[in-house]
Amino acid sequence: MLSFARKSESRFAKHNIADLLNKTISLTVNDNDLKIKYDFRQIKIERHFQKDLSDIYCDGTKIQQVFLNILKKWCLCYG
Repeated sequence: MLSFARKSESRFAKHNIADLLNKTISLTVNDNDLKIKYDFRQIKIERHFQKDLSDIYCDGTKIQQVFLNILKKWCLCYG
């Protein structure tokens, strides 16, 4: 979570989008704010990714922040 909070230079590189999403989901289990809204350890998240996904050129930290925001919003609406 600290990497999201830090203000740093944008670092564009090639990333696997499935890996970024998996890392973000793993972080949600330890995020106290999300536990208050909904305990992600109590739900099953099924992941189905295309096997031959190409890497994308992006700022991985910012993409993970987008995923985290979507998961938090989902908790507020459905959790």
